[in-house]
Amino acid sequence: MDTTLVFGIIFAIIVIGLLFVFGIEQIGGIFCLGNTAQVDKAVKDLENAVEGVYNLADGSALPFKVAISRNARICLINHSNTVPMNNWNPHPDLYESINYTMYTKRQNVWIEYGCGPDSGYRIRYLRISENFCVGGGTELYLENKGYYVTIERPVAD
Repeated sequence: MDTTLVFGIIFAIIVIGLLFVFGIEQIGGIFCLGNTAQVDKAVKDLENAVEGVYNLADGSALPFKVAISRNARICLINHSNTVPMNNWNPHPDLYESINYTMYTKRQNVWIEYGCGPDSGYRIRYLRISENFCVGGGTELYLENKGYYVTIERPVAD
């Protein structure tokens, strides 16, 4: 057997190993970026659906299917509702900061990406009666109430 072939194989194994060791974080970052983009698109789709229902007649309703990855969640928050979140459990040290930031910026949506930092968002015309979080595949119902649009919490099966 030729020694150059042996050294070539050993070199290739070392290079592939280094790619895995030092490149796994970059590969994970690419997947995280895709996840973030998918969740941001779902929130923008929800915003467009809310505006669409708002432009319909009073009492009009439309379903909205949440299309996000399984490790991400979208939490809909009403700051005047003092009942704790049903399934939203941010880190206790950050809860007051998150709540204050969302209240002062009048944000009504909290986005948990599943990787990377979470963030808040404000959707105009949207009012939430009960605080809740939803994951991918959940169907919500948007209803025009005249001057605003409500969103109903899904019924547990």
